[in-house]
Amino acid sequence: MGTAQKTITYAFPMRADDLTDSADEDFTQITVYIPETTRTFRSVLLEVGWQDIITATGGTIGQHAVGLSVAGSAYTTVTEADDITHSGENIAVTPVQYDFTALFAASFGAGASATVDCRLNIVQSTGTTLGARNATALLHITYDYDDTSATQALTAWIPLESPTARLNTGSLTELGTDQVPQLTGAGGFLKENSPTIRDYFFLIEGNESANGGTTDLQLDVALDEDDATSWTFERTLASERYDRLIWRQTGAIPDTTAAHAFMAMCAQNAWAHLSITLVVTYEFTLAGTTAATNSLRIPFYLGGPGATATADANVVRVTVDVQEPATIALLQSGVQLYMTPGGVASDNALTVKVGGQSERSYSPRISNGHGSAVLTQRLDSGSAAGAGITLTARGRVNIDIAVYCGAQYSYQGICGVLYLNYSSGIAAGGRTAHARTVVSQLCDYDAAIPTQYREIAAVAPVLPETAYAVVAHGLVLRHVNNGAANMVG
Repeated sequence: MGTAQKTITYAFPMRADDLTDSADEDFTQITVYIPETTRTFRSVLLEVGWQDIITATGGTIGQHAVGLSVAGSAYTTVTEADDITHSGENIAVTPVQYDFTALFAASFGAGASATVDCRLNIVQSTGTTLGARNATALLHITYDYDDTSATQALTAWIPLESPTARLNTGSLTELGTDQVPQLTGAGGFLKENSPTIRDYFFLIEGNESANGGTTDLQLDVALDEDDATSWTFERTLASERYDRLIWRQTGAIPDTTAAHAFMAMCAQNAWAHLSITLVVTYEFTLAGTTAATNSLRIPFYLGGPGATATADANVVRVTVDVQEPATIALLQSGVQLYMTPGGVASDNALTVKVGGQSERSYSPRISNGHGSAVLTQRLDSGSAAGAGITLTARGRVNIDIAVYCGAQYSYQGICGVLYLNYSSGIAAGGRTAHARTVVSQLCDYDAAIPTQYREIAAVAPVLPETAYAVVAHGLVLRHVNNGAANMVG
């Protein structure tokens, strides 16, 4: 018996309705499945987000409280009482994060599953039409476990490619072609034996990109032209916010033996290059598993771009050592790029190329930026720009990500995540000797960061494996702008 570590992710269904100001608002209860034995929880990170529905003067969030209950326990609640102020715009808090490791350790129990409840209380101190909308909650659970457990859990992150411009206004339009992959059966994305899907949701991110319009937005999404799900966004203050949404399909998972079309539209001509990631958490049986799906998330920083032409593009190289045994094959993969709109014209095309791809240009269309923009470009053969890399054998893989823009510094601080998915045989050390991404919380969100810096106490990762190699490491820093313009480093 050996001990290994992993991170799995579960989502609560999004609260698309209006949340009452200064009231406890509950998410729908979920069940979290963790089938491995002898668990030790190392980090349980809850990310919550929401958008205000202020219609005049802008709104200050004076306090917010996040509560979690596991297996019917009393709620553990974290309260942040420092103001998130405004400068006349709508706010999207997307997301803030808190640590609930101790609660899971005390309350989850020895069973293979437990119910989890989440609640949110938002107190606004200024603004007209108080309240919030489209609240989200996401759990990242990192734990040590017995690597010989008969049933084990994994999470796969599968990127869909963004369109290059704003969404169609007249009808639901497919983004790409059958971008939601077949998951199970011969040729399916999930290679382990007898996969049972426990959570299935789309993480949808984007800037409203409404070109300064003040008409409320409605975003419609659907699979295979089924009835659309619609969400509404307050636009009275013309704020181009970065929003993060969760479309959870766990209760009605589409046929996993077939690929599906992801469809979207926005009648108000908005949502440039929407970014969508399918997140699937599943169990499998160790006995009979002869192949593996390896799903990695690797952060990178690019900066700029100061470049305005191909020859001068900003380039970052992400290097990954693939050490799993044959047979190696690239699965649906991509890069997700985040950027901050600069002070130059809003619609300068951003051009992206990954590896050996052709260039692909995006039209952000942000004229009143109050939040980041984001896009996803696939790098496998399903990309509109062609395959960026080949992956057929063990060894070092270099992935070059190149970006330039029509005008210098229109978009700044470009960084992102490489979603690298590939199948392989099973390592001699077993399924848990494979590469994987683990997430650990460094500190809770704090609305009152000092002017100069905040020092985080040293955190030493606890890695239970006796032999390991670090493939990559990085920090995720999320910044909610508070009032007047400022910068973070």
